[in-house]
Amino acid sequence: MTTRVKIIKASPGSLVFDVNKFVLPLANIHLERAANFTVQEMQDQITASIQRPGSTGNLANSIFSERISDKSIGVGKISFLDENAKYWKAINYGSSHMVGRRMPFGTFAPGLATPDAGSFRTGRFYAGQSQGGSMYSPVVKRPIQAHNYIERTQAQLPNIVERAMK
Repeated sequence: MTTRVKIIKASPGSLVFDVNKFVLPLANIHLERAANFTVQEMQDQITASIQRPGSTGNLANSIFSERISDKSIGVGKISFLDENAKYWKAINYGSSHMVGRRMPFGTFAPGLATPDAGSFRTGRFYAGQSQGGSMYSPVVKRPIQAHNYIERTQAQLPNIVERAMK
C-alpha cells in the first residue's frame, strides 16, 4: 500500500495538515500493529518448530516488543534472551559448534535420567538439577538443527506490514 503526500504552498482558504498532529500518530499506530504482529509471528515460528516433549514455551514467551525511540520499536531484546532463554541462539542458528563438548551436569526427565541414544527425545535436559536420578554431563554428538525462526519471521515482514496498514 503506497500513500503519496504532496506538499504545496498554502494559499488563503486552503486546507493544511500538520504532520505532527496527523501523520505521526497514524504512523505510530501502524508501527505498534506491525510490532505486535511480528512478535506473534516469531512466537508462532518458535512454537511450530518445537521438537522435544514437555516444552515450557519459555523461548516463545521471552519474545516481546519494546519501544526504542518515538519512531522505532524493537522485537526480541537480546539482553533479556541471553538472561532468560540462554539457548535462543542454539535453537535459531543451530549448535554444530557444540559437537564434541560436554554439556553442564544435569538430568533428563521424564524418562531415563541418563538416557540411551534412542531415548534422548523423550525428555528435557535440566542443567544443574537432579530430577530424581544421578546427574551426568553428556558429550554433544549431534548438533541441534537450526530452526531459523528469526529468518522465517523476517521472510514474513512484507505480509506483516501489509496487515498492519489495514
